[in-house]
Amino acid sequence: MHPVFSTALSSDFPPGATFKTPKPSEIDDEGFGNFRDVIDLRGTTVKGARTYLAAHRRVLEFIDALATAPDAFDEYAQAFEAGSAMDAGLSGGAADQINDLIDSQDCDLGGLELGVGALAYALSAGKIFPAASCRSHAARSWAPYPVVYFASNQPRAELLRDLIRQNGCGFDSDPNRPELLLVAASSLVEILDLAQSVVDNLAKFRSLTTLTNGSRSPVAPYIQPSLLDD
Repeated sequence: MHPVFSTALSSDFPPGATFKTPKPSEIDDEGFGNFRDVIDLRGTTVKGARTYLAAHRRVLEFIDALATAPDAFDEYAQAFEAGSAMDAGLSGGAADQINDLIDSQDCDLGGLELGVGALAYALSAGKIFPAASCRSHAARSWAPYPVVYFASNQPRAELLRDLIRQNGCGFDSDPNRPELLLVAASSLVEILDLAQSVVDNLAKFRSLTTLTNGSRSPVAPYIQPSLLDD
C-alpha cells in the first residue's frame, strides 16, 4: 500500500516561471538552489537512467504488496534506501523478505529516495538539472507530497510539460526558490510513470538545443546537477 497525498497541482508552468539553467560556477559541493546533503548526478547516462528506473519500479512494486499501511511503506522504503533492513532498524519477517530481494535482484536506488530518485536520474540524463527531491514521509518531511525541484531551459521544460500532462503529475512553485520549477504528484506511482515517459523520450530531450545570442547551439554536455536525498 503506497501513500496517496492531497495535492493542488497545475498542468502548466506556474505564473512567473523562469527557464534558466545554472552555470558551472553556480554548482558546488552542495549543488545549487541552497539545498544540503546533495548527491552529484553529473555524468548520468541513458543506460544509467534506465537501470535506476527498473530498480525503483522493482522496489516500489515489492513494497506496495508487502506494506499494509503508509507507515509500514515508509519503513520498508527506508530499508531499501539504506541498503539493508538492519541498517534501517527493521527485523522479523518483513526484514527477511527485504534482504532476500536485495540479495537476489538489483535494488540499487542510486543513493536517492524511492521513486523521486528515478525521476531525478531520468531528468539528469535528459540534460535537465534536478536540484532536490523528496518522496514525502510519514513522520517528519519537508515536502507534503513527492516532488523534484529542477532547472531547465524552455524547450526541455515544454517537452517535460507535455509528458507531465499524460502522467497525472503537475507543477507547483516554491516562493523561497522562485528560480526553480517543481514537478510533483499525489503518489510515487505517477512519479515513476513520468520517469518512464522521460526515459522513453531521452533522445528528444538530449537533441534539444538552447538559444544563444539569437542562434541555436548545443547545450553544454559536461555539466549535470546535484540532487538532495532527503
